[in-house]
Amino acid sequence: MKPRCKRCHRVLHDPVSIAIGMGPECRGDSGHSTRSPQVHQKSSRGSAYSGAASPADARADALASGRPVETGLRNPRTLTEVVYVPDGNGNYVDRSSGHTCTPAELEKCLEACGLIHKTSLPTES
Repeated sequence: MKPRCKRCHRVLHDPVSIAIGMGPECRGDSGHSTRSPQVHQKSSRGSAYSGAASPADARADALASGRPVETGLRNPRTLTEVVYVPDGNGNYVDRSSGHTCTPAELEKCLEACGLIHKTSLPTES
């Protein structure tokens, strides 16, 4: 029995098409597409980062002023956005995992991940 396309039921000959189970026309791969892949970027809600020069500056500003820090990352287990919120005791809590850390620990972690830059942190007087 020869492998057939799941969509149009034509016989498949190409190893890639056989592995996928669909021919190039049915899967939309004509081999000479001029369209670039569509990339969808998450839109900002504008609440935490309005008026900031860059996301790194906005995160540093939010951390310095005790506001929630949106990382722009997702927790791989829960697929929810990683947002650190103040817990009222001077620490921050990750809403997706419940992990608690001090502002200094959060700053160090965000800097190590490249989410804030040392130059974007406000200096204390």
